[in-house]
Amino acid sequence: MTPATKLLDELGLSYQTVSYHHDPSTVSYGTEAAVALGPRTRFGVQDLLADVDGDLVVACVPVTGQLDLKALAKGAAGKKAVMATLAVN
Repeated sequence: MTPATKLLDELGLSYQTVSYHHDPSTVSYGTEAAVALGPRTRFGVQDLLADVDGDLVVACVPVTGQLDLKALAKGAAGKKAVMATLAVN
């Protein structure tokens, strides 16, 4: 479960999860998923955990997209956003 799927469950919204074999040497998880899953990723999203001025924020972006941290900070009424560290996750 991810923060996004937990929220979808709480809201009673339906979704489908899919899996693929992950190559640990990949640079972009989204691109790897898009190639591995093909057309099924058309509506796919990835949920990313970021730190906006000390508060954790979940951002959902298309699986082939990238998170704009400046836009996220602005959207969350903050000044600076960075990806959350593994210790925080």
